[in-house]
Amino acid sequence: MKAHEEFEAVEKAEEVKKVKKSGDKKKSKHEFYVEYQDRKFQEQEILDMFFEEWKKTRKKSEIKDLKIYLKVEEGVAYCVVNESEMLEVRP
Repeated sequence: MKAHEEFEAVEKAEEVKKVKKSGDKKKSKHEFYVEYQDRKFQEQEILDMFFEEWKKTRKKSEIKDLKIYLKVEEGVAYCVVNESEMLEVRP
């Protein structure tokens, strides 16, 4: 590659970087599904069921950490809140 070709390649690469930086930064949407035998588990459905049950006796603001363990063969989602409380939901 000649010097002027290298310069043009670098110049084009810088233009591409500028375009990428000026792009609109939107949050990406995601969905998570687990299929097992004839059942389909959806992340949002499990979260909705959890929050519905949780809000019956507690405040949403009390949740600092939430981990969900899905046991597909039993059809149960074990929701562990703040590493100390557990709530079961059956989606």
